[in-house]
Amino acid sequence: MIALLFALIGIILCILTLFRPFIGICLYYFTALLKPEAMWPHLFNLISFNFWAIIATLLGLVFKFYSTKDDMKLISKQNVLVFLLLLLVLLSHFFSPYTLSESSGKIIMAEVMLPIFITMILFYFISTMVIIDSKKLAILVYVFIATSLLMVYWSNDRFLYYGYSIFTENGRMEGPYGQDENIFAVRVLIGLPFLMYFFISPIEKWKKVLLSISIPFFWHSIFLTGSRGGLLALLVLSLIFIAKDGTMKIKMYTSIGLLIALMTQSGLLLDRVDSTATAASITVEDDIVDPRITSWTASIEMAIDRPILGVGFERFQQATYSYGYTTPFVSHNTFLQFAANSGLIAGIIFLYLIYTSCIDYFLNKYKDKEGILYTIYKGSSLSIFSFFIASIFLNLQLYEMTYFLFLINYLCKKFILKAEQKIQ
Repeated sequence: MIALLFALIGIILCILTLFRPFIGICLYYFTALLKPEAMWPHLFNLISFNFWAIIATLLGLVFKFYSTKDDMKLISKQNVLVFLLLLLVLLSHFFSPYTLSESSGKIIMAEVMLPIFITMILFYFISTMVIIDSKKLAILVYVFIATSLLMVYWSNDRFLYYGYSIFTENGRMEGPYGQDENIFAVRVLIGLPFLMYFFISPIEKWKKVLLSISIPFFWHSIFLTGSRGGLLALLVLSLIFIAKDGTMKIKMYTSIGLLIALMTQSGLLLDRVDSTATAASITVEDDIVDPRITSWTASIEMAIDRPILGVGFERFQQATYSYGYTTPFVSHNTFLQFAANSGLIAGIIFLYLIYTSCIDYFLNKYKDKEGILYTIYKGSSLSIFSFFIASIFLNLQLYEMTYFLFLINYLCKKFILKAEQKIQ
């Protein structure tokens, strides 16, 4: 009955999207970032919310294009770079020396992943056209925060209900439907900076109380995964926040909270991290080697050997055989994933997008500014930098959160600039 209710709500939202494409964008990112059908399949199993949100939004955009005079500009420096990134991925796919027929075993087929990547980039561009004011941007950020809170609720609820039985053999909690625990940790992590900056912004006291209660549960969700990359990014995130924007009270509370968390969780956490490292290690000529060293070495070899278009979109695992490795593996680094698969230029574009998203934040350009746009900007910038720290150890090219963060940060800077020009 509840599943039917959710299905009806989804259908109504899709119909409304035909007249208000922004509703479809919110629905798309809600389902793409949360994946509720994986968390609660008994509630979201009647219709594919994500698929119908895509169809309805595309149709709504066509209607909007012919019926409105809104300024839907696409051309900007960042958008050109994102389009160039898409173009390089497409070229690397079609001109790859490795044919799709060579895919086998646990290697993910490139033609399956390519439409997913195109859809992510497509909705990035659709969103830049439809979200034309700060009010819509704020609503989309609230949708994102809601998905983050629901993910944290899901992970903590599982732990409270099932206890230690939720951990896999290596002592770590996976994401929904067996999603890699590292990816789940990063997905939870990127929501945290938004909550932290909203907490120190001038909002009502009851909202501050709710946020202060939520933040420790974010930490706990990341601890449950035992993700080394996620834990390192969490540490960096916390240190940057308290160093740049934390008052003495905030610094004290954050430090005490992290200390308590480490005291209560460090034993189990170290066991999970140690078992993961041991299980992940591989033997090369009787020496135990961290697989990431091997992955990074292979990625660099491929990027140097084929610097223009790489070995081909999602052909990394196929290419490992050609470079003398007997078993396929992944690059374990997002920059190297782009560079090895689609060429050095693609990797450099990824790094440049990170740089342009964070540089003003670290230069304290808006440090003393208040308002919803500045809060979102600071939260998105710290989130992107935390994401970058985690990306040093993980493949994140094909995850929605990558391009969503770039979108939020880009729109925020755009609206801040427009608002400041009006004042002048």
